[in-house]
Amino acid sequence: MGREWRALPTAGSGAPRPSVSSLARGSQAYTLESNQDFVDPEVLARAIGALDEVDRGKADGAPAAAPPLLTLESMGEIDAAFGLPDVGLIVEAVGAGAAAARERGDDTHWSIRAAAELGKVSPTSLAVTHEMLRRGAACSTLAECLRMEYRVAQHFLKHADFVSGVGAVLSKGAEPAAWGSPPSGDELASWFAAAEGGELEL
Repeated sequence: MGREWRALPTAGSGAPRPSVSSLARGSQAYTLESNQDFVDPEVLARAIGALDEVDRGKADGAPAAAPPLLTLESMGEIDAAFGLPDVGLIVEAVGAGAAAARERGDDTHWSIRAAAELGKVSPTSLAVTHEMLRRGAACSTLAECLRMEYRVAQHFLKHADFVSGVGAVLSKGAEPAAWGSPPSGDELASWFAAAEGGELEL
C-alpha cells in the first residue's frame, strides 16, 4: 500500500487524533499524518524554520529589485526560449539572451535574472520539471497528473540533489548545494516509474 497523507481535524473538534506531525510557518499551521515513515518531521520543521528566517532576512534587508518590464517583444523572446523542446536548449537560449543584453548595456533585460536563477538550481530538477510539464499536458485527468507527481516526489526524496539542497538551506549558504549531472534520457524516464512506496491511491 502506498503512503497516504491527509489533513487531520484541528484540536477541539472531538475527533480522535493519531500520531501526527504539526508544522507551522508564519501564521499558518499544517498538520499531517502518514501511515508510513516518509519524512523526518524534525528535519522538515528545521527546513521550514530556515525558510522563515530567509524570508525575514529579505524583509529586513534592502528592497527587492523591481521586476523587469515585459514588453510584447520580451514576451515573444520568453515564449521562444522556453518553448524549446529541451532544458539544455532553454538554458543556452536564456544565457545567450543575457549575454547579448549585457553587451548592449541593458541590465534590466528579463534574461539576465532568468539566467542567474537557472544557474542556481539543480539541473536534475530542471530536467524533471520540464518533462513533468510535457507529460502533464498530455494527462487526461487530474488523478493521472497527481499520480505522476507522486511518483516523481518519491524519487526526489531519495535523490542526492534533494539532500544537498535542503542542507544548503539549513546551513544558510555555509554549505552550498552540490548538484549532480542532469539525467540522461533513460534516467529521466525512470523518474516517472512507480517507486518503492507504490502508487498514489485516490
